[in-house]
Amino acid sequence: MPVFPRKRDYHFDLESVPLSAQTLASYDCVILATDHDGFDYALLKSHAQLIVDTRGRWTSAPNIVSA
Repeated sequence: MPVFPRKRDYHFDLESVPLSAQTLASYDCVILATDHDGFDYALLKSHAQLIVDTRGRWTSAPNIVSA
């Protein structure tokens, strides 16, 4: 599982989690900070409780907020 690397001045204890319907549903909010074709956007839209879309990927949906 990928882990965020230690930096000279900062350390964040972060690691990746599998992108699945169950994982998405377990979080209060998903932030779309980058737009990559490798993501399953239909899965995100269907299973995330709330998405903050900072990239303008979606036009509108009840669980999506544009930022």
